Amino acid sequence: MSGTELKRKLFIKTFLKNNRNIIYPLILIIVFASSYNYVFDKKPDKSGDNYNYINYASSILEGNGYASPYTPKHKPTNWFPPGYSSLLALVMLFFGKNIIAFKIINGLFLISSILLFYFLILKLTKNTLFAFSISLILLLNWGLLMFSFIIMAEIPYLFFAVLTFYLILVFREDTRYWKSKYFYLIIITAVVTYYLRSHGIVLIIAAITFYLISKKFKIAVSFFAGVSILYLPWIIRNAIHGIKGRYLGTIMVYSPWKAETGQINSFSEFIEKLYVNLHDTVILGFFEVLFPFIRLNAISETLLIMLGILVIIIVFFGAWQVKKIRYLLILYFLGNIAVFMLWHTGNASRYVWTLAPFIAFCFYYGIFKIINLLIKPNKKKILNIISYIIIFSSILYIPKINEMHKLCKQDYSQGYKHYITLAEKVKQMNYNNSIITCRKPGMFHFYSGAYVTRYKFSKNEEIVLQNLVDNKVDFVVLEHLGLNSTSKFLIPAIAKYSGLFHEHIFIPEPNTFLLKFDRQKAKNILKANIYK
Repeated sequence: MSGTELKRKLFIKTFLKNNRNIIYPLILIIVFASSYNYVFDKKPDKSGDNYNYINYASSILEGNGYASPYTPKHKPTNWFPPGYSSLLALVMLFFGKNIIAFKIINGLFLISSILLFYFLILKLTKNTLFAFSISLILLLNWGLLMFSFIIMAEIPYLFFAVLTFYLILVFREDTRYWKSKYFYLIIITAVVTYYLRSHGIVLIIAAITFYLISKKFKIAVSFFAGVSILYLPWIIRNAIHGIKGRYLGTIMVYSPWKAETGQINSFSEFIEKLYVNLHDTVILGFFEVLFPFIRLNAISETLLIMLGILVIIIVFFGAWQVKKIRYLLILYFLGNIAVFMLWHTGNASRYVWTLAPFIAFCFYYGIFKIINLLIKPNKKKILNIISYIIIFSSILYIPKINEMHKLCKQDYSQGYKHYITLAEKVKQMNYNNSIITCRKPGMFHFYSGAYVTRYKFSKNEEIVLQNLVDNKVDFVVLEHLGLNSTSKFLIPAIAKYSGLFHEHIFIPEPNTFLLKFDRQKAKNILKANIYK
């Protein structure tokens, strides 16, 4: 080897060693830009939540406050915490009701979250390669990528949660904490998580308990006071409008989508709900978030449960080994698990994705610590080997990303296209203050601007009819979105009281209707039924 070649190799090696904290983040940004662009879906997601967030943001921008635009009264709402809709309203102020802009903002929150998490791991482990490897697989995780272009609060919440952890780590807990800018930033970022998603309360409680366990009683009390002051305006606002929180009521709900099993009526049903959520969201959810490239249906149920439990044990062991913030991590995990179990069923791993960075870090750090306990190797060397294995495993994430790419490039089904077309026709015809009942009211309102409500999920046709009357419905949408609630609840009511519904707009194949509802005649029928 010539002297020139030796010098060149030495220069490259020295440059890489001295500039890791620049090069690794730069690689992460390139990976994110490539994967995000590859799977980016320009269409709004079909779920109702992202439309609700946008519609509430429009209400804010139009001067109606954080209110429901679905009724003529524009009643103040607290269906979601107001943070994310307020963020969308700010974006809307500059870019209008631009779906692409909303999605890009979420994407920027994702890469910011992972870069910040990279530096968080770096501070905790002092190992750049390990921090890079965890960050890399997170950016290739299909779940995080999916939420980064769905217009929902998960990714902004993740950013502020990671930021809160980072600030707590760098905050010096001395006797003059009240003079530290980090202390006040911790309060602000923690409250922002709560304003973004109700799960933010877990982080706040975890932080307070963390300081109590650490015997930092003054900090714990001051932190609680600061959070309370910043959250008080929202409490006062809700009290003024007589709005009650909906989340506590969810504890006694089994499934909001199944009218026949919706409400919990016995202790055994409550225990069953806890088990279902523990199985679906915690045991399987942690496993799926950590290994998104493994198809769960390809593994036997018993083996899957065993692997899921093993993952959870390693995650908690890894969290315990992170001495500086071990209690904060463990409390954060336990608090989230408690919320997952108390929430209604049917969520699978949806709510676990915001924990993905913490799960991945604690799991692989736990693996490192277990190996270190068993064979006492060179710590830095073994952590680097684990890091290389993680980096190599990133290849396994590519097939799922390819699947996402294909799915995101597909158009809506014809049923959804007709639904949107019908909504746009309603907008053109300007139905003034008419109220329309439909399966996805948020989506229908977004495209029509009409006042909307959802029909009652009940197998009793008379109850469905009474609900239409009570909500002062003028029109009913009969669609083909592929959701079974239409065939289970709406169609039987229309069939039984067919004389009350008259075709107003019709779009064929699949047949999609806007039906005029004879509310006065319905009132007479219901009144006559009372006196039978």
